[in-house]
Amino acid sequence: MNETLNKIPDYIRNTICCLREKGFEAFLVGGCVRDYVMGHKPHDFDIATNALPDEVKRAFINYNVIDTGIKHGTVTVIINGMPVEITTYRSESGYSDSRHPDSVQFISSLENDLSRRDFTMNALAYNDEDGIVDLFGGVNDINNKTIRCVGDPGIRFGEDALRILRALRFSSVLGFDIEQNTSVAIHKCYKLLMLISVERIASEFSALLCGDNAENVLISYSDVISEVIPGAQINEYNTAAISFLPKEFCLRIASLLCEPNIEEAKKTCDILCLDNARKRRIIQIVSHLGIELPSDPVSVKILLGNLTPELYFDIIDIYSARAKAEKQIITEKNIKKVRKLAINIIESGECYSLTSLAADGNDIITLGIPEGKRVKELLEILLTQVIEGKIKNDKKLLLDYLTEYYL
Repeated sequence: MNETLNKIPDYIRNTICCLREKGFEAFLVGGCVRDYVMGHKPHDFDIATNALPDEVKRAFINYNVIDTGIKHGTVTVIINGMPVEITTYRSESGYSDSRHPDSVQFISSLENDLSRRDFTMNALAYNDEDGIVDLFGGVNDINNKTIRCVGDPGIRFGEDALRILRALRFSSVLGFDIEQNTSVAIHKCYKLLMLISVERIASEFSALLCGDNAENVLISYSDVISEVIPGAQINEYNTAAISFLPKEFCLRIASLLCEPNIEEAKKTCDILCLDNARKRRIIQIVSHLGIELPSDPVSVKILLGNLTPELYFDIIDIYSARAKAEKQIITEKNIKKVRKLAINIIESGECYSLTSLAADGNDIITLGIPEGKRVKELLEILLTQVIEGKIKNDKKLLLDYLTEYYL
């Protein structure tokens, strides 16, 4: 038995045992078994059984049972405070929306239940008595790092077009190759993705873009990516930089967009259903890509104040990634110096913005200046003097300077 399978939580084992004691089959299925085979810790657990939903309810009569997906044979049992999804073996037919089955039939065969699943690595089942049930070569495909559809890939993608993006996401995150027939079907069927909700597409694409293998997936399946994210510029220049960027979605998608096309960036953010904070960050990055990075302390302070440190370092990250991707060694070294200079300015507490200025608006008003634009103008004059090293960032000195020269 795979060593990691010994780590199945007791409440999951007890759930399976309870069903078996009532005379039913019960197996862990899908992604959790895949994760165990790979030596990973699963995030959730799914149990499949030949017991009908009402029989599952009776088996757990003394527990809290929730009808989470009763039409599709799924109930959730709360065991030791933990939710456990239990689903009756089923077959499906008719996929008029290329996402959901038109009808579901409960069946008694584990083999038939597994045969409807997306990829061989997810068509695995396990319990302690029977061990791993692998009817479609899933373990071998995991060992060979291969993503392969169960049966005819064209049929699988026609049943649920989201499986196309799931295949790409798995390839990006796990570093697996997509088997040839499955790959061919992806290139043939990807327009079916237009039938899928933008929320589901956004979720899969976000995970895909932050995978270790994102660069290869983007290049190999640029037709698919361009269909779902029209604003993405999929070329060697942009995609090569992805692998050198932190695994932050905002940075990576901004790097793929054509700067400084703000409207295209806004459209992409809307397609991806992003919240306002991420949308704002991406648009700010895209709108400032193309600016020159200064190398002298005064100019760096000015830019830090104008952009905010967060935006400044986002741009630095993208410039650095692009320099590495293009093997521009001198440019990369210069960017490192600029980054270090900015870090030193921030860490040493040097003044580079109005918020770090020793005097504020209230101090200006005490000098007899009425509230309004003039207050901000005077603060900006003081900030410039401090940044250029002409005055120390001391409140008394700043106010004395204003009194002498501007009042």
